[in-house]
Amino acid sequence: MVVHGPETDQMGIPAQFPLHEETQFHQLLQDSLEFFTIPDHQLSNYFQVDRKSGALPPPRATIPSSTSSTSPATKRNR
Repeated sequence: MVVHGPETDQMGIPAQFPLHEETQFHQLLQDSLEFFTIPDHQLSNYFQVDRKSGALPPPRATIPSSTSSTSPATKRNR
């Protein structure tokens, strides 16, 4: 799974995470927030977006094998 972080939407290099048969979106989000070192007090400002469809996937849904790119560390504008 290719993951674009908060600073990599335009020019940076995205991270890659392995997917297992039962990987859920919330697990990928948690791993991504840790990888991109998002401070604890800012975690609620970030969410996950499917880059292809622009949809917000349900956190407990299993990631389909056809999914290849998401932006779990997209910052929410307030």
